[in-house]
Amino acid sequence: ALLEACQLAELPVIALCHEPTALARAFVAQTKQFKSRVAILDLGAGCLDVAIFETSIGSMRVTASSGDTLLGGLDLDRRLVELMNEAFLGREGIDLLNDPTARMRLFEVARRVRHELSLAPRSSSVALQAIADRAGVQLRLRHPGFAREVATKLFEPELDMLATHCGHVLDDLGLGTDDIEELVLAGGCMQDPVIRRTVSHLFRNKPRTLSDPEQLIARGAAYHAMARDRPGLIQVEEIASYTIGVKGRGGHATPGRPPSIGRASC
Repeated sequence: ALLEACQLAELPVIALCHEPTALARAFVAQTKQFKSRVAILDLGAGCLDVAIFETSIGSMRVTASSGDTLLGGLDLDRRLVELMNEAFLGREGIDLLNDPTARMRLFEVARRVRHELSLAPRSSSVALQAIADRAGVQLRLRHPGFAREVATKLFEPELDMLATHCGHVLDDLGLGTDDIEELVLAGGCMQDPVIRRTVSHLFRNKPRTLSDPEQLIARGAAYHAMARDRPGLIQVEEIASYTIGVKGRGGHATPGRPPSIGRASC
């Protein structure tokens, strides 16, 4: 699908680069740091990537990765939307999620609230005019706003899933949190202090801040592409972090190739 999208956009395809590899390249390019074991987490709007890589002079090795293509900021927005909708449903007897337009407006507000909570302990109030209609009478939705403590409680299931994936990459390598020398966070959602605090606690390490964290993957992919035409630059050893197989009817999957490690030509 990604290759087809590039072709439709008339973009030349140099190579497909896994996100953990791009993040690792961006880290090395910014820090010029070698001989270290680094955990890097990227949590954006729609997915999570967790990877551990090791750097040495002239080479870089992604040793383990995990992630969830269905975990991101949209899931946090959904928790806020559900809470606002439940309050409106209890008061007015109308389920706003059945109306596509009202649903879209709720998600827009939820995204704004989440962004505000990443900067302040409480969000501003919510006021949506004409959010629903009852017998020709327009109804409005009002909410006093969310405290960060309330949002943290709402986000507990997603925070638990985040912790699970962090545990997976450590277990795959037989490592403990003390074996991680650097912790790097990327993606817009990682600007949330609650998420940063959760990850910092999991790894018992203070996250390292890189410039332009939301653009790390794009920058890393650009470095990856440039390295292909420049012999002698850092070599990258990647892993196929997921089992590849065939999924048939009824959801039954037959594994074809287990996760493995292989050298990438860079």
